[in-house]
Amino acid sequence: MKRIIIFGLALIALWGCQQKQQHQQATQEVSETAVTAAPVTLLDSLTFGYVTNVSNADDLKMLMLYDKTPEQYRQDSILYFTAVNNFFAADSSVLDQLMAFEGDTTRCNWIAAPSPYSSYSAIWFLDLNKSNGAKLLMHAYIMRACGGPAAIPNASATTEVLLDKLDMKKMVQWVKANQGISREQLCKKYKLAFGV
Repeated sequence: MKRIIIFGLALIALWGCQQKQQHQQATQEVSETAVTAAPVTLLDSLTFGYVTNVSNADDLKMLMLYDKTPEQYRQDSILYFTAVNNFFAADSSVLDQLMAFEGDTTRCNWIAAPSPYSSYSAIWFLDLNKSNGAKLLMHAYIMRACGGPAAIPNASATTEVLLDKLDMKKMVQWVKANQGISREQLCKKYKLAFGV
């Protein structure tokens, strides 16, 4: 009887070790996949702005309009909201990166996330280029230091006003002239210079 119990315990221990080894191998495979995968840049992750129009992963009708599965929505949400947080937490070198888009007329998907249920189709939704997208992101980044929302601007009325009011060339010159000051000081001077 003792031998049967010892044999049974040995089998259980052996089975447990085998399960642990299989789990470690699976974990290593996942880690290696994540490391070798191409990194998604901060701006690329902002293209998942559609997630702000979907209440949750159970909203299957809305997900169907965006041709997304609940799992894709969950992954895109993590990427998008992480990118938004990282964008507003970044140091002011992010402004240098955005200024590089001055004059870029290629299509921008960082900002526009129109709701498929909306009957209003703003011109800026249809024809937003990267220069204008960078201008809106620069504005949002600077205004955050003065208590503005930590959100990517995509409300139609305010976005249209900003696109009309702000000039990218002037913004780039102004930012270059005011490099090296704190974000709070930058924001105060920005509000005075651009009347926002």
